Amino acid sequence: MGKLVAKTRGIIVRMMCLVMIFSILPVLPSYAADGTGVDWEFTSTTEGWTGLSEVIGFGWQSEGYIGGTVVGASPVILSAENIDVDIRNNKIIKVKLKNSTTGTIGRIYFITDADGTWNDAKHKDFEIVANSDFTEYTIDMSTVSGWTGTLNQLRLDPEQGGASGSFGIDYIRINTAGIAGEWEFASTAEGWKGTNHVSGFGWQSGGYVGGSITEGDPQIMSGSNLGVDISNNKIIKVKLKNSTTSTLGQIFFKTNADGTWDNAKHKDFAIVANSDFTEYTIDMSTVAGWTGTLNQLRLDPEQGAASGSFSIDYIRIQVTKIETAKGEWEYLSSTEDWTGLSDVTGFGWQSGGYIGGTVVGSAPVILSGANLGVDINNNKLIKLKLKNSTTGTLGRIYFVTDADGTWNDAKHKDFEIVANSDYKEYTIDMSTVPGWTGTLNQLRLDPEQGAASGSFSIDYIRIQAKKIGIVKGDWEYTSTTEDWTGLSDVSGFGWQSGGYIGGTVVGATPVILSAANLGVDISNNKIIKVKLKNSTTGTLGRIYFVTDVDGTWNDAKHKDFEIVANSDYKEYTIDMSTVPGWTGTLNQLRLDPEQGAASGSFSIDYIRIYAAGTVGDWQYTSTTEDWTGFSDVSGFGWQSGGYVGGTVTGASPVIMSAAYLGVDINNNKLIKLKLKNSTTGTLGRIYFVTDADGTWNDAKHKDFEIVANSDYKEYTIDMSTVPGWTGTLNQLRLDPEQGAASGSFSIDYIRIQAKKIGIVKGDWEYTSTTEDWTGLSDVSGFGWQSGGYIGGTVVGATPVILSAANLGVDISNNKIIKVKLKNSTTGTLGRIYFVTDVDGTWNDAKHKDFEIVANSDYKEYTIDMSTVPGWTGTLNQLRLDPEQGAASGSFSIDYIRIYAAGTVGDWQYTSTTEDWTGFSDVSGFGWQSGGYVGGTVTGASPVIMSAAYLGVDISNNKIIKVKLKNSTTSTLGRIYFITDADRTWDDAKHKDFAIVANSDFTEYTIDMSTVAGWTGTLNQLRLDPEQGAATGSFGVDFVRIQATKIGVGKRTVAYYVFWHNNIPWEYASTAESWTAPKNVSGFGWQTGGYVGGTITGNDPQILSAANLAKPITNFPYIRVRLKNSTTSTTGQIFFITDADGTWNTAKHKDFTIAANSDYTEYTIDMSTVAGWTGNLKQLRLHPGQGVSSGSFSVDYIRIEDGFTYKSDKIQFAK
Repeated sequence: MGKLVAKTRGIIVRMMCLVMIFSILPVLPSYAADGTGVDWEFTSTTEGWTGLSEVIGFGWQSEGYIGGTVVGASPVILSAENIDVDIRNNKIIKVKLKNSTTGTIGRIYFITDADGTWNDAKHKDFEIVANSDFTEYTIDMSTVSGWTGTLNQLRLDPEQGGASGSFGIDYIRINTAGIAGEWEFASTAEGWKGTNHVSGFGWQSGGYVGGSITEGDPQIMSGSNLGVDISNNKIIKVKLKNSTTSTLGQIFFKTNADGTWDNAKHKDFAIVANSDFTEYTIDMSTVAGWTGTLNQLRLDPEQGAASGSFSIDYIRIQVTKIETAKGEWEYLSSTEDWTGLSDVTGFGWQSGGYIGGTVVGSAPVILSGANLGVDINNNKLIKLKLKNSTTGTLGRIYFVTDADGTWNDAKHKDFEIVANSDYKEYTIDMSTVPGWTGTLNQLRLDPEQGAASGSFSIDYIRIQAKKIGIVKGDWEYTSTTEDWTGLSDVSGFGWQSGGYIGGTVVGATPVILSAANLGVDISNNKIIKVKLKNSTTGTLGRIYFVTDVDGTWNDAKHKDFEIVANSDYKEYTIDMSTVPGWTGTLNQLRLDPEQGAASGSFSIDYIRIYAAGTVGDWQYTSTTEDWTGFSDVSGFGWQSGGYVGGTVTGASPVIMSAAYLGVDINNNKLIKLKLKNSTTGTLGRIYFVTDADGTWNDAKHKDFEIVANSDYKEYTIDMSTVPGWTGTLNQLRLDPEQGAASGSFSIDYIRIQAKKIGIVKGDWEYTSTTEDWTGLSDVSGFGWQSGGYIGGTVVGATPVILSAANLGVDISNNKIIKVKLKNSTTGTLGRIYFVTDVDGTWNDAKHKDFEIVANSDYKEYTIDMSTVPGWTGTLNQLRLDPEQGAASGSFSIDYIRIYAAGTVGDWQYTSTTEDWTGFSDVSGFGWQSGGYVGGTVTGASPVIMSAAYLGVDISNNKIIKVKLKNSTTSTLGRIYFITDADRTWDDAKHKDFAIVANSDFTEYTIDMSTVAGWTGTLNQLRLDPEQGAATGSFGVDFVRIQATKIGVGKRTVAYYVFWHNNIPWEYASTAESWTAPKNVSGFGWQTGGYVGGTITGNDPQILSAANLAKPITNFPYIRVRLKNSTTSTTGQIFFITDADGTWNTAKHKDFTIAANSDYTEYTIDMSTVAGWTGNLKQLRLHPGQGVSSGSFSVDYIRIEDGFTYKSDKIQFAK
């Protein structure tokens, strides 16, 4: 489901773009393949629509719609001119509108080529729902006499009379009136009835119709007099759940011209027995009588079973289906004209969005439709995502072109596949096949060779250009303007100290121009990247160009791109592949850095022209992808099986990527490398150069540990600790091992990626997208929200959201999930469910409940999955139920993170470095026999670093213990750190500690409580084992982060306390339902995040909400942080439970407080109070006894367990 949702948004636009009618429009909508309609989908731009009047802030929104704010009674938005669509047969306009106003009327106005006057005669009102979410409205223009000929421009008044509020538009579509033949069954049966051998037929909750079959030949029938024009509407789509053994369905129909039911007017179609909802496409173009006006439709949902049941989600009559963009088959809802040709049975489209079949012979073949018309001159790659459930290890591509229509071996390419494997993407490079040129007519795929049994599935097939490096079109402005000049509406243009160009805007259309005769080949280079600082109010930039073939400046050769007003440097990516003239040789480039502001300034750091493609991800499916052996390697190359490798012939083998990679690494800090190391080496190295720093040196390198003589292992190299890993990567170097001087190596892939999933596995930050999470049930309006979070509205008792599948997260040692959740419901329980690669069944055995705070602002919840037996191996998919039982309200999620469990913050180095690395002024750093890490000091400031994203809560853990062997003359060590809240390395976040020169292992205790920044969540730790010696060596036996020491026993054994919240009242933004029932005035929440009040009499009391229903048997501690502005020295806790609801002194505890004191944390041990057991019903705090005046404040109250850390063992406190 997640896959279909993710694909549909981007693909549906391309499905409508086979034939585009180009004019001088600055941005074009999508046109139907047969020229019969036009769609504006607003996927990434406004597509030429503008706000005309009584609308402010109009523009494209990041969720893929347009909208603005209404500031008058008649807001108007306008399409671009010269739409050039024949509307004689296109009588239906569909508008998907979110109306956040009180208006109940929308309006359509239009002008045509024949009648260019705006007037009421050419308009249509339509009713809309006030204050409603996105709703599709259908406007029938057939009643407007002027709606004929060629449409020139469209105007939409999104509401009338509201005068305030806002609106959003997801799409506007113009198409044939025949769309009236569409039954969605959203809330009724829409006139359909069971007419033969069907019982209980009707509309069902869930939005479908269905019934039970009582005998053979069941039939259901639409209403009569449908009036649907089917002359050009030849496709019927039926989404059917077939709970019978039948494999055949039937369509019958009558028209106005021929009102007889007969076999001449029917069509059989194959269905899947005992299957869930599946969409079937019935092509009626082969039925002679399917023409004119449809009067009535009949569906026989199965034939021959005579029992069972069926359900129908929708029936749609539409124009002949429009294909996906040429050379791209996604199989979202059909086979897209692919057929099984030989040695395949049961071939067809499968629910889930793929095609496949069963192999019944040694040479299975499937075939695309003919006459594809795909230009393959510059499109040399085929990407195929295949699930191969056979023993075959070889696939084949055959093809014919318009020039050469003969099927033969000269026009084919073999490619290796993995036997009995799940979905894998295979890349077939057709550039080595001489005949792959001109126009592709038809494609043939042999999904495997020789197995003769099994099955296969195909998720997609894509034909695309090959990625190449950066080209001549690269202006960095390091020291000159590189021949760019200011042409108009710009003053003071020139090169600026700091390495950029810029100027002052003095008119509405500032223009700068490159030199002429650039000579840049742009046939395969379709991406322009501009790094722009926009100090204007403009929100639109423009690119114009001329080529050697077409030297005329015009709107046909331009592309608009959105920019952010009054913003610092941002990189904008402009995809020129949609501009037909962007081909051949670029002669000159023009940039309009903003439009319309007429004042302000701009600066440009660079302009770069790139090829499109997945640079930074090398899969080695069929080539080396331009990697080469550089030194101490022989026989390097691509190997059958889809990897690269070679033989090591010296101590420092090196392989190199191509140069000019053009990979943006600012936010892409991880390198993932799958390496087979058939040497005795235990160390690998990454070196790199960037566009800004092209010098190879040790400052731009990272060592990583590898396993000697090992099969394929994935190594993750965190480059975030290397200062130079920023900007644009130019070239990458890999030293696959160090020092062995013999053996061999193989590399399955190298990937550069962000640290977050989507991005990184097990860390969803929701910075700019949902990162493929979807709302599954009992949630409406789920999506990404401005501000960097996801959320939705709860519409049922069990709201569920779901991650993408196939996460591939290793959870064997990652047992903690952290969720930052805003719970605007009354629910007090959240749930985590999951499936793994080994166990893909959703069940209660693989779930964990966690308590949440009702109606609370953002809080971080920590869920320990170590108690769930199935939480191991590789995580496939994660499900979060953000609350249970409330059935209303809303929720928001700031992040979900998967961390390693309990031992984080305690590095023992028993058998590995535990991801610590030598960063600077250290050589030979690594794990040492004897169970410690260490290295040789080679400079005055040796540094070693932990892994990043530690996730250690250091709010109450203020002690670091380091056991260090210092074989240098230094007497000073240092700790540096960064947190999730503050990721800048600086001296404010460091602590010096004294060490003993030339000493054996000694334990040092560093108290971090005096360092202000040591709070929140620790992200990364740095240890400088000595300062200033510049020679010698060191060893580290352990590094431990602990709570501040709270007690010393007779044997001077220190104990350290950790806490786990059961019931926290944090008072971050409310009093959280606490009240003051006695002798307190002015009680409530106070700015600063606490509660408090003034004492007006003896025995002041404050009281929690009732019916807490929280277990307290295993939570014996109450921690209260209290500011006591009285002379009292005694506080009291009273409570009642579900079992004992009487307030009395038997259920209370006194505790000592400091008189007239600032905030102080008090820990009250309730384990000595006999009644403290079962479920807590209500809690009462007496903040001061024996006084009748003064005031108090409470920062938090927490009911917690506590466990002690003693030596190497953890045990619960008693």
